[in-house]
Amino acid sequence: MSYTTWCAFLMVACLTAISPGPGSIQAMSHGLSQGWRKTSLTIAGQETALALIMIAIGTGAGIILTSPNALMAIRVLGAAWLIYTGYSTWRAPIPTEALCTSSSTTAPLTKLKRFITGFMTTATNARIIVFMISLMPQFIEPTQSLCPQLVLMTLTMLTVDAVMMHVYAFSASRIQHLVREPRMIRIQNRLFGGALVLSGVSLLLPF
Repeated sequence: MSYTTWCAFLMVACLTAISPGPGSIQAMSHGLSQGWRKTSLTIAGQETALALIMIAIGTGAGIILTSPNALMAIRVLGAAWLIYTGYSTWRAPIPTEALCTSSSTTAPLTKLKRFITGFMTTATNARIIVFMISLMPQFIEPTQSLCPQLVLMTLTMLTVDAVMMHVYAFSASRIQHLVREPRMIRIQNRLFGGALVLSGVSLLLPF
């Protein structure tokens, strides 16, 4: 991959990472409730799923993902996951007054749960799969070896996306002290929960 091609891909990666979506909503939600350091595992799950998607598409295994039936199944699964996650966030119990004085607004999630929720949110996002299927072939130079190009593109996308997700999480964590009251926690839960439900419903709409 030439330097010019890589620069063009880097610009696209930056624009993609900045664009709001389920991943950024989740990063902000966990950053606000869990703190940005603990949200790193959520983001690690997101990036792991993104890496697997890019590798599958780049190596040709992604041809399965071009099947209308496969895409529909992923869209339905992704919508169900986001709606369930949004509903769970909306209905999350309000901490007691003692918990409200702690450093986080809700009881911390386990490390495994943070990773899995991040992974599932990205892995079941059919819009990301369709976007990558249409994007990656445009930057792969057929006269050069595929493997180095695929590694470079994947590392570039993951680095940019991980940095942006941490920015979202860190920014949200800075206002933790403002949302420790039960009323504010309820508003926070319903705001992020509603956003995730709407993201899930949007997956069922035509691309």
